[in-house]
Amino acid sequence: MSRLIVLLAAIAMPGCTQQSTPREQKPQQAGQPLSPLAVAARMAALEAATVAGNQDEARRQAAGLQDGVHRSMKLADPSRRIDQEAARAVVKAMPGVRSVAWLDRENLLVMVENDALRSQRMIDAICVGMEPLGDTLGVIVNLKARAPKTHQERETTSRNCQLASGDVALFQKVHPTYDPSPEIVAAFRASQRPQSEEDRKAQLEAQRVLEATTPEM
Repeated sequence: MSRLIVLLAAIAMPGCTQQSTPREQKPQQAGQPLSPLAVAARMAALEAATVAGNQDEARRQAAGLQDGVHRSMKLADPSRRIDQEAARAVVKAMPGVRSVAWLDRENLLVMVENDALRSQRMIDAICVGMEPLGDTLGVIVNLKARAPKTHQERETTSRNCQLASGDVALFQKVHPTYDPSPEIVAAFRASQRPQSEEDRKAQLEAQRVLEATTPEM
């Protein structure tokens, strides 16, 4: 029985099956169905710790079971919230990042140097960098290019750190990041070189529209 417990405890523990290359780490993943083998391993380890009177290990295994259930439900751990200032400092120091700001408690806005960095790979790198700070399941990364040249480059690439693109954690939603319409952008650019009183009024109107529709960060 003891050999079976050891074998089960060594196989399929949450977090032990994830592999990544040294060059490019992948962030933790949530939302996967519970593995019967992993649950059996936890239960066996919990039983062994209880029989041996090892209360610390028993509590650790019980917490692991609970964490597995929460992760399968895509429920972030509120006791391990990411420290926002620490996360901002970590991400700001990454190559290609120009600025970082929290839009709310869960949405992180990252302005990157160019559109090529507005990618899922960049989100992976950001999420891996934040993992030592807490549960990244509670974080959605929103990437924007610093100086977009086309309407497509003005789009925001968003993803929860531990879920597939388009998916969110329980009770979580993507922040509606602001993108001014092409008409407003064109009006603003056209009004940069006023040549008459009419042009000056157009410039003031364009600025007024931008100020009225752009939220403060």
